[in-house]
Formats: sequence, C-alpha cells, structure tokens
Amino acid sequence: MDTSTPTDNTLCIVFENDRSEISIDLLINSLKRTTTLIHSVNQDLGLGDDIGIKVKPFKKGSFEINLELVRQACSSLFSPELIGYTSDITTVVQGLFALTGFLQGKRPQKVETHGEQIYIVNESGATTYIDNRTYNTYYNSEPIRKQVEDQYKDMGQHPDVTGFSVESGKKKVTIKREEFAALAESAVTNNEAPAPHTQTLENVELLILRPSFDKKLPWDFLYDGRKISARVRDETIWDLVNQGESFSKGSHMLVDLEEVRTFDSNYNTHVINKDSYHVLRFKKHLPAQRNTASLFDDSEE
Repeated sequence: MDTSTPTDNTLCIVFENDRSEISIDLLINSLKRTTTLIHSVNQDLGLGDDIGIKVKPFKKGSFEINLELVRQACSSLFSPELIGYTSDITTVVQGLFALTGFLQGKRPQKVETHGEQIYIVNESGATTYIDNRTYNTYYNSEPIRKQVEDQYKDMGQHPDVTGFSVESGKKKVTIKREEFAALAESAVTNNEAPAPHTQTLENVELLILRPSFDKKLPWDFLYDGRKISARVRDETIWDLVNQGESFSKGSHMLVDLEEVRTFDSNYNTHVINKDSYHVLRFKKHLPAQRNTASLFDDSEE
C-alpha cells in the first residue's frame, strides 16, 4: 500500500536521518506521546467516542510512521462520519506542531479571529492562519502543550535525527533539528495569558450616546443593541470638531471598529471588557433628527 499521501484520518510522522533507522527508545516514546496527544485532543474537542490507533506499514527512506485513527463506535471504516470525526483530531494534532513551529517558542505579536481561523503574526513578523480549535487547544490545555514540548525534547536527545515532519491530508509541517531546543520550551508559562484576539469590524454604524472631546477619554455608543465605550483613534473626528461640526446625542457614525478580546483565566476563554473597543477609522457622520435633543441639553450620566 502506498502511504505517501496521508488521508484525512491518517497522521504521518517522519524522523529524518541519513539511515532508515532510529533509536528504539525514541520510537517507543514518540508513539506513546503521540497516542496520548491524540486521545487528549479527542477529549479536549469533546468528540466523545473512543479512538483506536493503527500503525500503517513503513516505507523506505527516512523513518516514517503512519498512524490511522479509527472511531470505535463507527461500524464502517470508510464512512463519511468516521472520516469527518477523525479528521478533526488529525487536523488539530498536525496543527499543534505547525503552530509551535511557526511561533518558535516566542509569544505572537498579534492574534485576530477570522471566522473559524486564527490569524497570527509571530515575533519575526511572519503571518499564518491556524484552525481556531488548534489555537484554543494549545493555549488552554497545559497537558497537551507538555506532550508537544516533550516530543521535541526527546528528538533533541538523539543526534541522528536531523528533522521531523507531521502530515495529515494536504497539510504538512517540517521542523529542522536546530529548532528542537526552542520548541521544547513552552511559548506560554503558567504566569502568562494567551495573546488577545483582535478583529476589525468594518462599516459599523454606532449611535452616539455621549461624545468626549478629550482624546484620552472614551465615547459612549449604542452598538448591536448594547452600550459600549470606545476610544477614538482617527484624527479625522478631531479635525471635524475643530471645524465646528456637532457630534450630539442621537446622531450616528459609520466607522471601522476594532474589537479586542482578552483572556480571562476565571472562565478560561477570551472575553470582551470595557476597554475592548476602539474606533480605528471614521467614515461618515449622520446627524441626529431635529427633534433629538443635543447631549449638551440633556446630558446622560
């Protein structure tokens, strides 16, 4: 059987070296850690069913292991239900090594949520997209982080291993030997919170509740049916104020709004707080109706 192209329910692990052999200790430890990692991801994703893991035949060349995941509760090995279930797990496991390889043991400069993907800028300024389940699993589960880190530590202790790759479906990540040491160290310590999630909401219409003409203080708006406070970063508004334009209670602004969610350890997730919103770009002012009182006539606490 040709195992050169892994299927969605197969995880291909390659230890690169000049000989088609590796230490038995590394092989055993790697299989144990990868098995534990797969079961941990299955539990973290809340998928529920037990997962069986089968080793596929080896092939010549660099030492390669193909692990096929089997959903124990599924009657057919080739059903779409099985492939979808197990591919979720292989996607996250492969993504964990891709994420650590991209971050190189450093904290990201920027993290933004784009639908079901996480956009990340690493310390050197490079960018990538990571499945949000992979990101959340890595940052919210210390045991899973440790399994990944220990895998790098084990390989670093074997000089004959010159590289390491993990492949699932069409995605593959390759880690060079010189990277093992940095990746064996956690990018997040127990005293550090995961990086904030930032997204830009374009063409948002805000109802002004209370403007502020002090650049250091936020404005109060009604957004999506709820009251928010947001600092204005676009200097265009201050130019309009200086020209005499009146931003009164009841008028609207069309803007690009930045939303920043910070990690709350009490809830183990990212949350919105009073400092989450910023007006990045002012686009249009829609004055209030004539019968709407000015803020200066009817101030709201």
